Amino acid sequence: MAILGISLMFSQDWIFHREMIKEICKKFSTAVIVVGGEHVTALPEFVLRTCPEIDFAVTGEGELTFLTLVHHPLKSQDTDKTPGCSYPMHFLLKPNNVDYPIYDAGCY
Repeated sequence: MAILGISLMFSQDWIFHREMIKEICKKFSTAVIVVGGEHVTALPEFVLRTCPEIDFAVTGEGELTFLTLVHHPLKSQDTDKTPGCSYPMHFLLKPNNVDYPIYDAGCY
């Protein structure tokens, strides 16, 4: 099984990224597509609804979420309880609870 992680950082690049993902899926139809980044964190529902080729959207700090997600198929576990992960399910979105780290943004 091939798992491809794609970082979508900027919303202005979404159209290009969406078309790139569609082309990737044409050539690698069995690949699992996982996206993350600032654009996905801001608009996970929009990303999943406008690009059905995406299998999972990782929001927030995604390094550990992605690692957990990658290990689920290897261990035959369900992804329902993976924090920070959303995915389309029969045209409904299944966002999981996310514990976002709190940073001092220096805002006063």
